[in-house]
Amino acid sequence: MDPQHAINFCKQHGTELEKHRVAFLFEGERDDKKAVELFEADELVRGGFPYNLKLGNPACLSDTVVRLGIMIELDLFDEPITARTCDFLLSVQLPDGG
Repeated sequence: MDPQHAINFCKQHGTELEKHRVAFLFEGERDDKKAVELFEADELVRGGFPYNLKLGNPACLSDTVVRLGIMIELDLFDEPITARTCDFLLSVQLPDGG
């Protein structure tokens, strides 16, 4: 695999969030405000993210967990959106932890 080729592909064809991740992870760029704005564009009222990230779809746990993982990857621990996402996930957690 050619890592630079993969990075260039993401920069040309990726979503804005994917492009932001590439810049953060491989080019040392950091813009927390932009990252938060990108997440907030897809966020639902209760803090989750919609199925297939399509507005109008109901909240989806797996898509929400993926977004939380990206927030962690981008070091957004102290941002309100991260807290809202965690609160959403905790609000739907079952008593047995599932």
